[in-house]
Amino acid sequence: MGQILEGALRVFGEKGFEDATVAAICAEAGISEPTLYEYFGSKEDVLFSISELYTRREFERFSELASRSRGTAAMSHRRRTKASGTRLAR
Repeated sequence: MGQILEGALRVFGEKGFEDATVAAICAEAGISEPTLYEYFGSKEDVLFSISELYTRREFERFSELASRSRGTAAMSHRRRTKASGTRLAR
């Protein structure tokens, strides 16, 4: 499905939505029209799915960054706690 959306994005970018055809999207994506219709009901569905795909990708990217950030913060806290404990033990 990503291949279809990437092809559609290129076609929409070059021709605009109104002038883009399902045939052009399929040619760009290297698929047949019946294959496109297995995944999407219309050209409009393809357009809406592009924004959903990029929104999902960005959400996953931000989630990963947040997870890394929490992990880094936890590691820093453990280091500070360990360092404090070491000083107190002396």
